Amino acid sequence: MKLQLLPKAEWIPSDELSSQGPVYTEKGMGFNIPTKVFLVLFISMFPLFFLLPVIAIFVFGLVCILAGLNNTGRLKSNGKITKNTLWSRTPAIMAGLFIIIIGITTFFELKDDKKGDVVFFGCMKVLIAVIALLLIGRAVFLIVTAAAISARKKRCTEAVLAELTGMTVSPLTPDSGADEESNFIFIYNYEGNDYRLIVDGFTTGIERTGELELSVDPQQPEFCYYRQMSLYNGKKIKNLIFLIIFLLLFSSPMWGAMLLMKYY
Repeated sequence: MKLQLLPKAEWIPSDELSSQGPVYTEKGMGFNIPTKVFLVLFISMFPLFFLLPVIAIFVFGLVCILAGLNNTGRLKSNGKITKNTLWSRTPAIMAGLFIIIIGITTFFELKDDKKGDVVFFGCMKVLIAVIALLLIGRAVFLIVTAAAISARKKRCTEAVLAELTGMTVSPLTPDSGADEESNFIFIYNYEGNDYRLIVDGFTTGIERTGELELSVDPQQPEFCYYRQMSLYNGKKIKNLIFLIIFLLLFSSPMWGAMLLMKYY
């Protein structure tokens, strides 16, 4: 199975030109976890905090991790709706792992003060390694995407104008009666053939206007390039750099203390 990093148009016959086509959905890796599961876990935390506080901490961490693995619905970032990908849900998973580490540390602290500190720093090393691997994986993905965009831009040399014909409408959650507009549908014509291009309206930086300037590959017109591809991927790279700097500064007391304990 070939990995498709960038949007690709589809050829449409003239008799299907007015149809919307299949609804395009782009969900990240994860699971469709029912709301009832979160409700049961949340309610169970109240008596556990009084009876078994350590277990309650583990349950709280589990709720955060499950929220990070749940791929239903849309997420909000800085007040704006964004697509629900595993990367956008990573902070919840990291928070859940950190809370579980606190629970493990608390458990050993109650049994042995010294052992609790050792377990805590050991777990934190593992968590830091996991975060580092995630950041490296994200950086590799964005670099590969940037290379794919550059290659797509070089092969797409014929300018065309795509017309916005509508938006796909998909449910916010599988059991929800409310719908939301999620993706732009563009139609463009090249050498007498019509092509439908569907792109994510929340994340590509494309404005909801009537036209989109494209360049297409003259040999394979379903492959197209638009400048928002480069702009949005560049924005994600910049955000990743700021995130790495923030994490290094925010966690500096922790890794600074670990280095002092190791070498002094």
